[in-house]
Amino acid sequence: MKFDVKSKFIGLRSFLNPVLFSLFIVILAVVSVFHYSNYEREKYSEYANKTTQTLANQFSVVLSSYSDEKLKISLIKDISDTVLENDKNFLNIQFVGVDGNIFVTEKSPWYNPDNFDGIKVSTQVNALNDGEVKTAGYVHSSISKEYDNKKIFLMSSVISFIYLLIILIYIFSFSNIKRKTDTEYSIMINGLKYLLGGKFGTKLNYKGSSSINYIISLFNELSEKLKDYEEKNVDTILLERNKFEAILMGILNGVVVCDNNDVIVLTNSSSEKILGIPQDVLINLPIQQYTDSNGNYPFRDKIEEFKDIPLDVILKNPPEYTLNISDKVIKCVISPMFMQNDEYVGYIMVLTDITRETEVNNMKNQFISNVSHELRTPVTVLRTYLDTLSTMSDELDEDTKNEFIQTANKEVVRLHRMVNDILDVSRLESPDVELEKETEDICPVLEDTISSMQILANEKAVKIDIEKIGEIPQIPFNKPNMERVFNNLLSNAIKYSPQGGKITVKISSDNEYVDISVTDEGPGIDSKHLPKLFDRFYRAENSVHTVKGTGLGLYLVKTTVEKHHDGKVYVESTVGVGSTFGIKLPLS
Repeated sequence: MKFDVKSKFIGLRSFLNPVLFSLFIVILAVVSVFHYSNYEREKYSEYANKTTQTLANQFSVVLSSYSDEKLKISLIKDISDTVLENDKNFLNIQFVGVDGNIFVTEKSPWYNPDNFDGIKVSTQVNALNDGEVKTAGYVHSSISKEYDNKKIFLMSSVISFIYLLIILIYIFSFSNIKRKTDTEYSIMINGLKYLLGGKFGTKLNYKGSSSINYIISLFNELSEKLKDYEEKNVDTILLERNKFEAILMGILNGVVVCDNNDVIVLTNSSSEKILGIPQDVLINLPIQQYTDSNGNYPFRDKIEEFKDIPLDVILKNPPEYTLNISDKVIKCVISPMFMQNDEYVGYIMVLTDITRETEVNNMKNQFISNVSHELRTPVTVLRTYLDTLSTMSDELDEDTKNEFIQTANKEVVRLHRMVNDILDVSRLESPDVELEKETEDICPVLEDTISSMQILANEKAVKIDIEKIGEIPQIPFNKPNMERVFNNLLSNAIKYSPQGGKITVKISSDNEYVDISVTDEGPGIDSKHLPKLFDRFYRAENSVHTVKGTGLGLYLVKTTVEKHHDGKVYVESTVGVGSTFGIKLPLS
């Protein structure tokens, strides 16, 4: 290799130039490593806070969705165990109440509180209580910095090596100024540009002097390691994301995350079921443009209303809305989302299907209204007649007194029946109650019930026919409760039968069941009501069905037959023709 004469003897100035340049590069490398270390620590701290906040949100959903305290603690413990198992950075998770009581403490086998040198995060957990969001406790998490420290050490080494490589290249190029050296310098600079551009894995194919070949081999090895590190880092990020999505998808409530432009960026499978639209269609859809199956925009007004609420009010008490989506009633709680620097990035909506709860509440309200009306009538009649008998007894003849007494007696029987229905619901629903059964002929019980109901039927001139088909075997049943079943079916048939109508009672059997049905010639029931007729408190009232009641009669029939006799109930009805209510009791 030939050298230029001037470069062969390096003077003082030529010596100082690479020294000063090297010193500058060393200082630049130290500053870069320092800034990178701070950046990674801040990013890891942000990860710790975000992950703990996600855990707090899951606890909040559990505390708001369930009333059983043991179930809440069990679910919180399961969520904590899942996080500890899937995310090895988490070493310890505690759920502490507002009064300082520790309800859940889950630890990783690698957690040692005496030698712990990681990040500790404490996050408030809010929960819905009596229609109001209140602080329910705090999540304390201990997160290891081992992964973060390894990452910082590796990248600091990489940065230092790159700067060292620059120094070597500079010194080499400064000492070898001929054209071949300039070419080698240019190749190295271009290679470094590829690395700085993120093209890890780039290899230099050049053969020169032994020194440049060694530097190129180091460069190629560094490039390959950077590529491996990038792939592993991407895998780690994807793994963390998959863990988060797995937890999100496991939440029973629907979760919809929107950015600050109201565009949906994340959903879970429960929200897909609630909203009735696949997740891939929901993503990137502005939430205001969502329409349900009825063509309505349920979120449009609520989102605008949410944005008009002052931020301090939202943080204290996240707004809760009730939405009608398709045929469902949905409770929607909206909470804003912020970055670590308090930058607003969007909001998260938690959707809970409360259709069943709403129906039950409506039925309970209807039940209270019906019971109040039903109780008021006999009580008013009793009070009026007894007051009349008490104050005007001397002025009334014997026939009038007997009429008053008979009427009062009928109202007492009616009142007694209603009270019994209410008490029987509680008794028959109890898991500890088991009815005693005796195996005997059920036909006499049915005939006796028909006879007892004949007086009520005669008032409307209703004829009751009984058809016995074939031989009816003896079956096990509880006589008092089965009498109540027949009484309810027959009294309903009489109530809804027209004046002078006819009721047909059929009893037959096959190889499995004894089938007993009651058919009337009443107004019939619309098919949309049939699936709910045996539900508690349900009444199919309309312009035709104006007979009031508690809505418990058919529910008692179903509970007695299905729960306590392992049988079946059924109903068939045609509007304008009549209805058939029946039960099937097993032979054994």
